Amino acid sequence: MVHPFRQLTLSLVSKSASERRSEVRSRIEPLAARLTDLNRERVPVAILNVSSCGLGLKVDEPFAINFPVLIECDGLLVVGNVRHCIKCSRGGYVLGMRIHKLVDTEPEGESARGAGR
Repeated sequence: MVHPFRQLTLSLVSKSASERRSEVRSRIEPLAARLTDLNRERVPVAILNVSSCGLGLKVDEPFAINFPVLIECDGLLVVGNVRHCIKCSRGGYVLGMRIHKLVDTEPEGESARGAGR
């Protein structure tokens, strides 16, 4: 079975990436993922929302604006850069990530079987 995040991300990102904030932002149940940047090992993050151009993430530490990052989640690698990083009143940070490239790491046969094709 295809995980809802995977299905949603693949379908949204395949749409035009030239849209700007007018794209649909879909909230999802917080989903655990791992974020890697050039300075750190993998750090745990929670994916909060998905749009055709980006992801909204909850992180424990701040990240520099425009810094390149890689997200690993549910058979997907998402490459992009940090658009904003805002401190939350309850602790942690909300990070906006612009998607530059999405790589499906699952073998093609497994995706097709999971989708019920």
